[in-house]
Amino acid sequence: MAVDITDETKKEYRERLRTLETEVLLSTYRTLTDFGYNCEGLVTADGVITPRWKYIADELRERGEKITPFDGL
Repeated sequence: MAVDITDETKKEYRERLRTLETEVLLSTYRTLTDFGYNCEGLVTADGVITPRWKYIADELRERGEKITPFDGL
């Protein structure tokens, strides 16, 4: 799994996701959960290693979007 390292904490990263438009988050989510995509992880400044799509999925659910993995197919 490929990972990115950020100097943001988990909380700061989630706050930044809240500023993005829903359509941008949906597009990114579909890309990250697409078949054949090497799930991109995120290592935050506080040492949390999580697949990036999980953060995006949580934010979309908070906005009331119904999402499932591979819903772009």
